[in-house]
Amino acid sequence: MKNLPEKEYGKSIYCEHEGKGTFVRSYEQVTEEAFSRFIEEMKDCGWQYKENHRFDSSSFYTFTDGADAAYVSFYPGTGEMRIITEPDSAYLSYRDESGAKRVTPAVTQIDLEDFGLSYVVRMDDGRFIIFDGGWPFPPDADKLMAVLKEQSPDEKPRIAAWIMTHPHIDHYRCFLVFWPVYKDDVIIEKFIYNFPDTDPVSLERVLPLNQDGEVENLEKLEVLVKETGADVYRAHSGQVYTFGNVRMEVLSSPDDTFEPPVKETNPFSLINKMTIAGQTILWCADGYFANAKLGPRYRNYLKADILQVPHHGFNGGRSEEYRLIDPKVCMASVHERDMYTRMNLVKPDNITLIHDLHVEEFFTGSTGNITLPLPYTPRPGSRKQLLEYIAEKQKRVGAHSFFFTDLTTENCDFTVINTARRAVDVYVDLYFEDPGLYVDSIRFSAPGFAFVRVSLTDPEKIDDDALYFNRRALKKIGIPDNTVFAAHFRSEQPVVIEGPKAAVYIH
Repeated sequence: MKNLPEKEYGKSIYCEHEGKGTFVRSYEQVTEEAFSRFIEEMKDCGWQYKENHRFDSSSFYTFTDGADAAYVSFYPGTGEMRIITEPDSAYLSYRDESGAKRVTPAVTQIDLEDFGLSYVVRMDDGRFIIFDGGWPFPPDADKLMAVLKEQSPDEKPRIAAWIMTHPHIDHYRCFLVFWPVYKDDVIIEKFIYNFPDTDPVSLERVLPLNQDGEVENLEKLEVLVKETGADVYRAHSGQVYTFGNVRMEVLSSPDDTFEPPVKETNPFSLINKMTIAGQTILWCADGYFANAKLGPRYRNYLKADILQVPHHGFNGGRSEEYRLIDPKVCMASVHERDMYTRMNLVKPDNITLIHDLHVEEFFTGSTGNITLPLPYTPRPGSRKQLLEYIAEKQKRVGAHSFFFTDLTTENCDFTVINTARRAVDVYVDLYFEDPGLYVDSIRFSAPGFAFVRVSLTDPEKIDDDALYFNRRALKKIGIPDNTVFAAHFRSEQPVVIEGPKAAVYIH
């Protein structure tokens, strides 16, 4: 492989081996002028220009040296430049043989046994694009095959591309079960992924490879993929893949998130923007927007009609990017209960996505497969129905506000149940006939998935920092003996509160 230009173009951050002989060189504090100079000097060093793409202000150039490739990316929004060198890069000879339009395009979210990720995109020529597949459970493999058979116009479904977003047990491993059973029933044309090696050095640099039998399964994957005879492409940021009338742009890959020692593989996730049937879908897998710096890098280019919510809605998404994406339709491979009650909707970023933007329909798992014909138009009145549905779901797990009356120091013990995973602060205001006795914002915390017992007469166990922020704190004001009062409990997320007597008002 030819040498790269060796001048100073910015601050060198690292040069790391990504896998299969591919190296990533990362620079910060790079200017537009320095990047333009580097591109010209690549040509002077003997590299042959092949193509370039521009997503918003970010630029991506591909150079070739025979079978080897150099991928150069520049993000002016963050002042970063990446140089990725890949030997024997299959992307240089990428091909796709599409057919005539035969069917209506569609996207299907498969309802898995547990919630990894399995999506099937049917193209208008009858071929399919698969994202991940889910856990290595035979039922998940069977469900995937059932969708392919049901939607294929051919007796033997043809998979234009099987895209594996990152090396995590609930995403890529379904293929390990699928292929041995259904190898004679499908045709796979190509695979697209970017996984680390499994040698001893990689085990020291990518720590999750030492867990859950990852090495054994990644090595098994390589054997089975080779057995298919399909082409294999290592995905890099800035690449554009076309499948018939479908265009897929890689917005983030391990090129941008690989910096050993790696402690988790979710940030490795490919994040792709797909254009199909005149609409855009943002595929986020388990990607973390903060790690991928999506907002600063792509700004309004992130706008999409349909969003696959990152990391099942658990984390990874950020309000900053959600405002830029501003989707009308969301799909999240997660149990409906976890999305709307126990885990996700109590998180500020998800509140922004659903309540502050223009989402009209939100599809979760545990309700059966969801298939949307493309282009897809949400049903009239669907946003109102969505918000009413979520409100009804949340009523079943608690409320935000509880009022209790006729309390005294002899009967002011309470139990608070937090049915969500996220811990929450609960505040209590006390009201007396004499306004001068008012106690403001007693504070205590309820851990996630737990209940706590609190007594309003024990300021040492609750409201322990109130002296610093509240002049009418319980510690300062206290509760006079034999005085009747009322209490108002309030919480940012739904909780259940039981007192010495029934609440007189709950909201």
